[in-house]
Amino acid sequence: MSADPIQDAIEQIEKQRKEAKFNVNVFLTAVREKSTNFKSIREIDDKRNGEIIETLKESLSKIEPEKSNPLFWSQKAESHAKNLEVNSKIYEAMIALLGVITTYFLGSSNYKTSFFIGLLLVVFIFSKWGVDRYIAALNQTSVCLKFIDDSVVLSNNSKDK
Repeated sequence: MSADPIQDAIEQIEKQRKEAKFNVNVFLTAVREKSTNFKSIREIDDKRNGEIIETLKESLSKIEPEKSNPLFWSQKAESHAKNLEVNSKIYEAMIALLGVITTYFLGSSNYKTSFFIGLLLVVFIFSKWGVDRYIAALNQTSVCLKFIDDSVVLSNNSKDK
């Protein structure tokens, strides 16, 4: 565990992603389009979120008390995710532009240039996927941190009564 709960949560999310790979149940349930079949998928997600929350709680407990506010870390994760969304949009624009340029050069039978621009296009696609995956992990971490903050507030309110 590091001194950064966000990084610890992202490492936990990446570990879960490596274990999950492709979830056939989600695919088959989505194909059938019956919302009643998503209960098992929600239970799996709840279990995964529970693991992330435990990781965050453990990480927050190792930080100085004045820096261990879950709401602070949640806002920090959200802010970082919003900043990265700009990069994602830039990659999206570059992918569209490179796609048009590749199509143009393919149409003019300039295959060498098309090939190199196509390679650059693939690099931007993978970069965008990586940034989007990181943004999703930051958003999931933020939600889990808010859950921790809400549970702390609820437990404090119940003690006061």
